[in-house]
Amino acid sequence: MRKKPLTLSVVAVVAVVLLAAVVVWIFPVIRVNSIEVSGAERVSAETVLADSGIAEGDNLLRIDASGAASRIAKQPWVRGVTVSRHFPSTVDIAVTEREVVGFVEHDDGAHLIDHQGHAFLIDTPPDEAVEITGEVEDEAAVNAAVAAIATVSDPIRREIASLEVKSSHAMELRLHDGRTIYWGVDDANEQKAAALEHVIHREGQHWDISNPSLVTVR
Repeated sequence: MRKKPLTLSVVAVVAVVLLAAVVVWIFPVIRVNSIEVSGAERVSAETVLADSGIAEGDNLLRIDASGAASRIAKQPWVRGVTVSRHFPSTVDIAVTEREVVGFVEHDDGAHLIDHQGHAFLIDTPPDEAVEITGEVEDEAAVNAAVAAIATVSDPIRREIASLEVKSSHAMELRLHDGRTIYWGVDDANEQKAAALEHVIHREGQHWDISNPSLVTVR
């Protein structure tokens, strides 16, 4: 006989909880008060916010995080993006931009290439991007060049004017001061990058680091 009042009480509590959940879901009780954008340099924060479709005052529980991320990811400079809620009132948009390592000049402009070998945009190359010349119509040759350049640090890349891909995908670097450094084929790139760091500020007009354990100069 005592179970009936208890059951009614449980039902009442559940009903109140469900009603509260419905109210919070339908009405913007939990509002977006701030939207924080991080990692956006080539793409403006204003563009990221506009593409997200999220605005202050929106219901935090009902924002379309996956849709916002998909729209932002369509920007050429964006390699990845995550959109997440932080209670009680913040949306965090974290952007990962592409790292440009090289570019190829065509009739329509400079085709920027990221560290994964993707040509993603025609634009003015940043200072750290190396021009790839030579067998640029050969996709494998361009990929070999990108693999080599990607192992070189940004400060050293800024001193390289171009990388020429020769026959059999052998590569030669030309510095802005006119000196040349023969890289060789696409192998032992990490070791060659370390050798490059060592020789680039030393005297010598023509260096050969194709065998990084036996660097030569002439």
